[in-house]
Amino acid sequence: MPRLVPVALLLLLLTSCTQNPGGAFSQSSSPTPSGTAPQPQLDTGALTALRDRAAAALLAHLPGGSLDLSWGAGSAVPADGPYADAAPEADAAGLQALKSLTRSPAPGVGDVTPLLAGAASATTAAFKQLEGPRGGAYLLLADAAHPPDSAAPSGLDPSPAACPTPTAGRVNPDCLRRQVSDGLLAAWYATDTRNFFQVGETSTVYRPVDALAVGSALVVAGFQLHQESKIQAGAMILQNEMKSDVDSHFGLLYGLITATAQGGRSVTDYRAHLADQAGAAEALLEAFDSSREQQYMADARQLLQPLMDEAVTLRAASGGYVEGFDLQSAGPPDHTPADVLATVLVLQAAHHYDHDDGGHFTHLEETAAATLTAALDTDRKQGGAAAEGLPARVPGPGPASRSGLTTALAVTVLGDVLQGS
Repeated sequence: MPRLVPVALLLLLLTSCTQNPGGAFSQSSSPTPSGTAPQPQLDTGALTALRDRAAAALLAHLPGGSLDLSWGAGSAVPADGPYADAAPEADAAGLQALKSLTRSPAPGVGDVTPLLAGAASATTAAFKQLEGPRGGAYLLLADAAHPPDSAAPSGLDPSPAACPTPTAGRVNPDCLRRQVSDGLLAAWYATDTRNFFQVGETSTVYRPVDALAVGSALVVAGFQLHQESKIQAGAMILQNEMKSDVDSHFGLLYGLITATAQGGRSVTDYRAHLADQAGAAEALLEAFDSSREQQYMADARQLLQPLMDEAVTLRAASGGYVEGFDLQSAGPPDHTPADVLATVLVLQAAHHYDHDDGGHFTHLEETAAATLTAALDTDRKQGGAAAEGLPARVPGPGPASRSGLTTALAVTVLGDVLQGS
């Protein structure tokens, strides 16, 4: 698999009249390994039924193309991971799920093509209000714009068009990703220290998963839009955060980091969240898909390996991965509730890694798939119903409200897993 040339040479690629196959802005994606990589042994019947029910629930909560954030009785819980539980992420995930259903329809759902325009419009409107270090939102938007079977390999834009200044009340959808990534670069990359940092502040308290998602988003945007400054900024963020944000004992991301304007870093919160861990790995794999930079795949592998090794038990007795635990403790306490969103994200990242470089996380993919169905079986026994959508967590006892973000992500992830894409 070709390795991307060092960042210092990217300017030469940008100004060169000749583009080598597989180079920085080539539309020819690098080949992925082939051979006899083991295939995961999955209960495809159970996963198909789960996706079908989730798809039906999703379509019932897309009024005007905008996905409801939650519904149903029970307690709502905040979402961990790289995606905020807010309209931009939910709408982009809903649009992504609809495109998944056009590629792999769910029985009984019908043709969702007429819904795509409304969902795209709702997503565009939601992103006009985007604020904060929301790299995960950008990655959802980019995935929705370029699904796996897009004519442009690795999500590349063949010929990025100029973006005129938007008129009042209107945003050109083709320019939306450029505007979002411009905002991330301007607000969350300190050019003097070459670090993730909220520009203009004296200190920044942040979640490592947000920094890694912003770095990955800038790499993806740089290659999509042929903007070297974003590639360089994203590369520096990812390099620095992977050095400072991972606990050396458990191999998991810290909960919070405090950064100074001079570039200092200190751990503020030692509580790890498995949705952060898996979501950050997925973000790094998105960066790899666009850049073919092997370091990003190695970083994703570093984050996924502790989830497969399970030096301490990371799964709840009722099924599903646990929400998290204090890295200064011996591990998760007994009777920890299942985190359904974290489990979906583990399944997504394990499958994505093996699709790019097959076989290493087959067991993790099998485990995540089995524990997802087990967690939802527990949810059903506590009064929930997959036919009504998926909760973000199974808090127990009693039902949890359904999560639009978790339900939409599950439709897309399960579609990819069942298709083997």
